[in-house]
Order: sequence, then C-alpha cells, then structure tokens
Amino acid sequence: MTLQRNVAFERDVVVIGGCGHVGLPLAVALADRGADVAVYDVDVAAVARVSSGRLPFSEPGAGPLLEQAIARQRLYASADPAIVGTAEHVIVVIGTPVDEHLQPDQQAIPRALSGCAEYLRDGQLLILRSTVYPGVTALVEKMIAGLGREIDVAFCPERIAEGQAMTELFELPQIISARHDRVLERAAALFGLQALFARFEWLYLAFRIGGAIYLFYLAIQLWRHARDPLPELPVGLAIRLTGWQGFLRALLLQLSNPKIMVFFGSIFLSLLPANLPAWMDATVLAIVAFNEFAWFALLALLFSGGPARAFYRRAKFWLDRFMGGALALLGLRLALANR
Repeated sequence: MTLQRNVAFERDVVVIGGCGHVGLPLAVALADRGADVAVYDVDVAAVARVSSGRLPFSEPGAGPLLEQAIARQRLYASADPAIVGTAEHVIVVIGTPVDEHLQPDQQAIPRALSGCAEYLRDGQLLILRSTVYPGVTALVEKMIAGLGREIDVAFCPERIAEGQAMTELFELPQIISARHDRVLERAAALFGLQALFARFEWLYLAFRIGGAIYLFYLAIQLWRHARDPLPELPVGLAIRLTGWQGFLRALLLQLSNPKIMVFFGSIFLSLLPANLPAWMDATVLAIVAFNEFAWFALLALLFSGGPARAFYRRAKFWLDRFMGGALALLGLRLALANR
C-alpha cells in the first residue's frame, strides 16, 4: 500500500535516529508497506551498514525486509541532516531522554532537533515517538514557532520490545495524540489506516479487489454501450429552467457529491497549517468556491454548444472504447498490486 504523497516533498517519511533499535524497525515496516522512507542518524558506521542492507543489531524478521527495501529503493540512510527536509512526515526517535540522575530531560528532544532544525520545512508533520515527559510536545511546538516554520507536531509513542518489533509494530494499537484536531487527523492518516490494513491483511485485499471489480464493471459498461446513441428528449418535453433554477440544481449536485468533500478535505489537511485565522479560512474557501464555479461554468458553456456536442456524437464510440480500456487497465493494475 502506498501513502498519498504530498507533491511538495520527495519522500513520505524520514526517521530521525533511524538506525537504532526503535527507529529502524519502524522505517523498515513503513517501507515494506509502500512508503518512501529515509533514515537520518549521526552514527556514520550504522548508516553505512543500513545502506548496504545489513542491520546494525539483531532484530528477528527485520533483516530480509531491510534488504528488500534497499533493493527496491524504498529506504535510504544518510548522516547528512539535509535529508530531514525531503519528507512530509518527520518521526523523531531517540533514547528515553533522562539526565545523569535519571530525571526527565525536557531539553533532550530540542537538542536532538537542533542539529537539523535549519532543514525543517513548512508543511511538515513532526511526530515525537520517544517516551517523553509531559509538556515536551508543547515545548517542541514553541521551538518550531521560534524558527518561523509552519510545522505541525504530534505525539505517537512507541510501545515495542526489542526482539519483537516486527510483530508488535503490526499488532499493537498505535496511540495517536496531538494538541489540535487537524494535526491528529494528519497523524492518523500515516498510522491509522496503514496500521489497520497491516493488522487485517484481508481488509486491504477486500478493498483492493472490490475497487478493481468496480473499475472492470465501469469498463465493461462503457465498452458495451459505446455504439448506443446519445439520449434525446422528445420534442415538446424540453425542460425549461431559469438561470437560478439551473444554478441551484448544479450547486445541489456538487454539494451532494462526497468526492468533492474528500478531495478538498485531503488538500486542506495536507497543506494548511492548524489554527488559521478566521479571515484566512474565509479567503481560502472563497478562492475554492470561485475556482469551482468558474471551472464548471466554463465546462457547461463549452459542452452545451452545438460544435462540442456534434464532435462528441461523432467521437463517442472511440472515446467510450478508449476510456473503457483505460479503466480496465487501471483495474488490472489494482488487482495485481502487491502493496
């Protein structure tokens, strides 16, 4: 299964401290599920071993998956802090931050981030995965704000035991938390559905096969009815609508289409920072409304004209056959997808 990539980033995930006992199994698991993952670590020797497809430590079940991820170019290891800026999701995994007296060290995470903070970018989601003292998430948020970056911060703690990582990563429920609802939804998009499909492989298979069957059904319908003429209203039964009536019908049709809400919801979740001012929310909604109105008005004008309708009548057979074939190929690709 592949994450929906934010086009502004080269990779899906980068794991800071990614060559350790906690970070590397997570990186390997994400890569095995189809994500493009980078691991950043200051341990140059460990980075070299991971880059060659070898584990720096023993973890049952992780070795073969690491080799596959490296071979498929799904996982890349680096000691260069600039790699932190290449991914939308930045997961911070360092040892349990305590001082020499075993007291919680609230500055451990900020110190770990200081070496790569200059490479953090607007639009990223920073996920703290280490076991930290209460208040550290808010402290990191203040640090990020001080950098002048628009970056969301979430806390999704790890719960695995060494030697059981490749089992527990897929079986233990993942705790997801954040100080803002929108950030919580972004973290759930990374861990939630992916973890659900990983835990219940049959569910992922059902979604994949069901989607492929639906695409095949659409393809068959287009292919079968390619020669059918376009329906025409009988003379005298033409529907007469005023301009406002037509506009309201079209508006209701758009508002009742769940794909529109899902599309723009995903765009807003991926690109807009949390807690926007009210005027900016209103501005974004106004721009989207104007864009949608202008686009569909242009389509209506173009395709309601005589020349466009005449062209479609002439080309309907080949257009329907072409789209039917394209949908069939998409269905085949989905049915045969490994992840």
